[in-house]
Amino acid sequence: MRSSAARSAISATRSTRATISAIFSACVGVVTVAASRRYLARISSGVSGFRMLPFLVLTPLAGVVADRTDRRWLLLYSQVVLLASAVAMGVLVILGRAEVWHLFAFTLVTGMAWAFNQPVRHALIPSVVPRGALASAVALNSTGMQFTKVI
Repeated sequence: MRSSAARSAISATRSTRATISAIFSACVGVVTVAASRRYLARISSGVSGFRMLPFLVLTPLAGVVADRTDRRWLLLYSQVVLLASAVAMGVLVILGRAEVWHLFAFTLVTGMAWAFNQPVRHALIPSVVPRGALASAVALNSTGMQFTKVI
């Protein structure tokens, strides 16, 4: 029988795959909306600012919340917000109703969710991975996060 840590790692991997798929779809929608506008440089720089603003403001608070609450539920809630916002943006793009303000709202909401998601992920690694593999797990997690930024 699997331990609860192993079950958590497996379910986190499944939810991570679903989230990455949804975020990739939403990113395609974001690029589609931005590319269809004349002011692509201004829009993309504004979107980058909206993506980083929640990290600057909320990440310290998110770290405290991650230390004081159930990390699994916090991770689940942030994943649900990411999935819901990606689906909503994808639907807007498919229906042809996506506007620039939707792009900024989507970016702000996902930035807020990621601001809570990142500290929780980092805090969960030591409880899921054996001590001997901790350095490799942290490196793999960082590599995975950087890879998703490239996509």
